[in-house]
Amino acid sequence: MTTPAPRGWNTWDVRFHTGWTHLPGGLRIRFALRDADGTRFDGFTWRHGLVRLGHHTVDGRFASVEVTAFDTNLSLTAGGGADDLVVRAAATGRAAPVLLIDEATGFAGRRVDVSPDGVVAHGTDRWMLECEPAPVSRDGGAWVLAPDTTVHLRPVGAPPVDVRARLDPAAVRPGLRTGGWLGDSGDAMTRALTWNTVYAPDLGRVLTPTSRDFVCAEREGFYGRWALHTWDTFFTGLVAAWVDPAYAEGIFAQILDQADARGMLPNRVSDDKGRTDDRSQPPVGAYTVLKAYLGSGLSPRTRHTALLRRAYPTLRAWHAWWSAARVGPHDLLAWGSDPVPGDVDSATVDRARRESGLDDSPMYDDVALDPATHTMNLADVGLNALHVVDAEALSTIAAALGDAAAAQSYVESAAAAAARVDATLWDVDRYRNRWADGAFSGHSSPTLLYPLLAGVPSPDRARAVADALLAPEALGGDPPLPSTARDDPGFSTRYWRGRVWAPMAFLAVEGVRRYGLDTHTRPIVDALLRLFLDEWTAHSHV
Repeated sequence: MTTPAPRGWNTWDVRFHTGWTHLPGGLRIRFALRDADGTRFDGFTWRHGLVRLGHHTVDGRFASVEVTAFDTNLSLTAGGGADDLVVRAAATGRAAPVLLIDEATGFAGRRVDVSPDGVVAHGTDRWMLECEPAPVSRDGGAWVLAPDTTVHLRPVGAPPVDVRARLDPAAVRPGLRTGGWLGDSGDAMTRALTWNTVYAPDLGRVLTPTSRDFVCAEREGFYGRWALHTWDTFFTGLVAAWVDPAYAEGIFAQILDQADARGMLPNRVSDDKGRTDDRSQPPVGAYTVLKAYLGSGLSPRTRHTALLRRAYPTLRAWHAWWSAARVGPHDLLAWGSDPVPGDVDSATVDRARRESGLDDSPMYDDVALDPATHTMNLADVGLNALHVVDAEALSTIAAALGDAAAAQSYVESAAAAAARVDATLWDVDRYRNRWADGAFSGHSSPTLLYPLLAGVPSPDRARAVADALLAPEALGGDPPLPSTARDDPGFSTRYWRGRVWAPMAFLAVEGVRRYGLDTHTRPIVDALLRLFLDEWTAHSHV
């Protein structure tokens, strides 16, 4: 399966964890809780009342979730076929579960009517609604249910289904299962991914953004109802590869499809704020795609080669774009922002910071933009190292697809770029960003470990970097790998000035591991795993 097709019943209405929508038509049922005074609440989010995300299949065929309001827990378990849906709603506490039926936002705006005998009319479609036991009462357009009610919705004329079988989690394919040292991290990772799959009515397409809350204004987010960010989507695709390689291919395609004529992948594309045609995001595409491919089987014969074929042309063009558009000080790459007609904020320092993916990092507090190159006056260690990593990964991909000439070309360009990084950005015991005037920047972050991921330093230099940067007063300690070093004057607990972020931590750990520095990585990985599991266990989010 690739990204799920927009049909059948699913949980993909971005606004609700407690709603099921039928695609392509848009008929929606959702569940709320009503207090004794008639007050109703159905705006459950991670900040407001979401207790636990349960099992969720990639295609949305089965899902379970637990929410709370008015000192009452509501547990929902749903299973569907092609067109029928069964939901068990069980409430424990003083409030009553409530069923609402309407049309989801972004569809044709067709009226929904429910007759006394339970026939739901939505446009020309007719559905049979059955509740066991029968609803306690009707409150306007809502049905007040008994504390434990099973709701069955099917097309009029379709035969009833085995309700118990629909709700049996043993009947559906399990997610990624882990145990021992990993605990239930595999299950947590799968649920966090599949519950963030949403439907974009304006595109007629299913998407998997990084977070429902982040992309949806009605969930206190920053966009209308959906947004995709480039490096976020590549990392999401890598996570999806452990669940289903074809699912990962579909997620990668969501952002690969956004490349412009120059080969640039935009920082962001969304429903209400459009595309960022002035800037991109960190070049992690080839590396994540390659890792997803390598993890999809034990040999080239069993691996998901379609993923490489789908991604390769776009990744090649994006790699070339960086070399053409972002050459800055010292003939190295620098973050930037191009002028775009009609966009008064393009070609500004703020936009160039955003291209880094580290929007408010202290590393970029004092930068200026060169009006000739539209790049920062700062050669960036992280960007240059990631571009080397990108070339190495493209070489491996090209070889796997039989493009020997391109594979050799990428090997040579990676080696040349790595040598420039090593010669220009090394300072005593670590790599540092370097200003156009030749001075080294004093700021430190995990991006200074990325040259290890690119294989840039000698083993001795690699160990020196790890020793210096992973000291407790810098990037070590607990939690490890804050996005700004603790001994950096710009460190705080805000955003990219000190919070721990998975993409950055992942790339840094991968780099240190490349040099076999296990004594450095073991305590870091242990601490990061605990951080992940503690937050998941306490709050059911990442």
